[in-house]
Amino acid sequence: MGFFDLFMKKKNNNMAQSSHVTHLTDSINSQGEKQSIKSAQTHNLSIYRLEDLIAMQLGQGLMLAPYDAQRYFELGENDAQLLSILSDDAIKRYLPNMDFSTKDSALKFLSNLPILTEKGLSIAYVITADNMPMGFIFIDTPTVNESIGLNKWTLTFFMLSPMRGKGLMTASLGRILYLLKTKLGVSQVYATADKINTVSQKILQATCFEPTDIHDVANQGITYVCNLDTLNFHHK
Repeated sequence: MGFFDLFMKKKNNNMAQSSHVTHLTDSINSQGEKQSIKSAQTHNLSIYRLEDLIAMQLGQGLMLAPYDAQRYFELGENDAQLLSILSDDAIKRYLPNMDFSTKDSALKFLSNLPILTEKGLSIAYVITADNMPMGFIFIDTPTVNESIGLNKWTLTFFMLSPMRGKGLMTASLGRILYLLKTKLGVSQVYATADKINTVSQKILQATCFEPTDIHDVANQGITYVCNLDTLNFHHK
């Protein structure tokens, strides 16, 4: 898939050239059930189809693709090693439940991602440079978010330090919004940035998110909404 220009009916937004981290929930890592990927069962998949979770090209050697079981089995060890090396204080501060402090903790986190996707609960997309993980975007379904009283689609994302400030997260979020609207039929999606995380706030604003009066549980963040019905995507 080629590049997309993202337009909003009310205004045109320039794509910001920065990438950092943001959060809304810690649902990804709070699933109490421990099981192997091979035994994962698919339920609630009526909310999306696995075949709709397409890979998208970001540029030369840059890809945005679902973190599926095949990638975990083939590259999980390498991915976990890189995450444990490149994870920094920014990720720890804004996403404390994503533990990449060791290779084992990172591998445990990664092993859950295909399970949640196959269950129809949450979708993980990995941003890769030459097939090495440089960032992630997590799409949580309304089913997952019911536990925090927000029956909405939400996004969580982070970028590892080597690829920050290059506009890669902004470009990736634009493609995720395209996926949500055209493949999954989503009309609204929410995301939260910490009040002091101005970089993530700028990324969300650059991708047509607007502030809401919804507060996160700890009242530490600003919650944004993107009304996908107001967006048009033009394929180049």
